[in-house]
Amino acid sequence: YLARHPAPEIGLDVFARNRSATAWYRRLGFEQRTRLGWWISVRGVRAATARPPAAVAAAAARQHRAWGFSQLAARTGAGRYQVGRLYAPFFRLTDPRAAADPDLLAALARLNPRRRLLLIAPASSAWPGRRPGWEQVAQSRRLRARSAVLLSRLAAARQARRVTAPAILELENPEREKARHLL
Repeated sequence: YLARHPAPEIGLDVFARNRSATAWYRRLGFEQRTRLGWWISVRGVRAATARPPAAVAAAAARQHRAWGFSQLAARTGAGRYQVGRLYAPFFRLTDPRAAADPDLLAALARLNPRRRLLLIAPASSAWPGRRPGWEQVAQSRRLRARSAVLLSRLAAARQARRVTAPAILELENPEREKARHLL
């Protein structure tokens, strides 16, 4: 993929409890950039009289039907936000201010009152679940690696795998089966 779509860096998120995945990514050159908290609203957004702009709602609906997820831009008197619509039942927010903006929440409720809110924001933000109606459900690490480092380490791992594979074929059958899952 990187050969066809060059990028200086690659980023990903891994859940904080997944220590083995975190260790593997670090061996590949990934470094932690930040820690994120994941909070879910206990109940759906409450309906009010505000409505999202019709063109925004229609575009988001088309994208959602085509791909199963969508994102829309929202602007209120308090700010501008990107809101993701994930599979039911969530609207995804990445800005703690969005989760506290009554105009945005009213517009989302008009769009779909049954959806709940998923806030993914820096764990160090002022938000953390200290507000009623929110529950922290997870933490993740946002990791980044330089593409050149990642590709180099993947190539080395691939080469090491080629060298050890023929030796495994020489083992007796039961030992071969035990060793094969390590590759």
